[in-house]
Amino acid sequence: MLLVKYLKKLLTINTYGKLRDLKGYLNQKSYCTSISSKKHFWFLDAPDYGNIGDQAIAYATKLFLSENYSEFDIIEIQQSQIIKYLNWLKNNINESDIIVLQGGGNFGNLYPPYEAIRRKIVQTFSNNKIIIFPQSVYYTNDIKGNYEIKVAKKIYNKDNIVIFAREKNSYNRLKALFPNVEVGLCPDIVFYLYGRINVEKKNGLGICLRNDSEKIEFNENQVCFIDNKIKCYKNINYIDTICSNNNINSQNREQIVYNKIMEFAVNELVLTDRLHGMIFSFISKTPCVFFPSKTGKANFIYETWLSNSNMISDYKEPQSEIIEEDYTFDFTVLKNAISRN
Repeated sequence: MLLVKYLKKLLTINTYGKLRDLKGYLNQKSYCTSISSKKHFWFLDAPDYGNIGDQAIAYATKLFLSENYSEFDIIEIQQSQIIKYLNWLKNNINESDIIVLQGGGNFGNLYPPYEAIRRKIVQTFSNNKIIIFPQSVYYTNDIKGNYEIKVAKKIYNKDNIVIFAREKNSYNRLKALFPNVEVGLCPDIVFYLYGRINVEKKNGLGICLRNDSEKIEFNENQVCFIDNKIKCYKNINYIDTICSNNNINSQNREQIVYNKIMEFAVNELVLTDRLHGMIFSFISKTPCVFFPSKTGKANFIYETWLSNSNMISDYKEPQSEIIEEDYTFDFTVLKNAISRN
């Protein structure tokens, strides 16, 4: 495990990806599934790991596609399996099929495994329309980040690709980085689940805080804010959007995602520095105060889509009054990009 972490830091993303997937390249297999005569969405980098925010993105992606495009079948293959099925995929994906890639916050050089597989898919299927669902973009401001930007410009500047940003900061960054690519602005696809989970009785304070590479140390004011809120509630519910199950798939994903959203929905208030902690709160109509993280994703999405909400607020300016509201999120731009020939 330490060697893997060291290699991710030391190697370029493409080199790391080739070394990590060497066994898959050498041992090609056929994927066991029936393929209908219909057109297909190929969801080629679905997550199998225990980040429930990413699993919610995958679940909402497939729900969005199935509810809006009944003329298509959806074939999901998880990102960790793509390389060993690569030759089979080349022989079975038709040019009329659409490739769908995972949204989220892994576009850039912060998470090399997911960027590496996305690049390989884009380079391999240059004759297919490829839709990258709403992403946040983050490159480190150093030599390695600048190098990966140069590589990404060569890979993604293609006219068969549509990249969606889930907030204005990433939208502007993508437009500047990839001038030859169609770039759209669209809410995080998990907002598509808004209003599908409702809990009438709420009780207690939910706390969901990061413990990973995106965590930043809270200052004294932030710590005091959290401590004062804890004193106001009898029931304190600690929530984590990361679970130990690294075998999540299309069969068990919906229930796992639903159960996690319910952990947020039952609270009177949630405090979080996780983007999907904020989104899970919002889509279940649960008041939430959010704190910053390393990439600023939550701030950017709040400013783009939620700044007028009375349910969500920055810890610096918490709402004095919570008013339940009904929101409508518009995914027309995403629908149009998928439908367009």
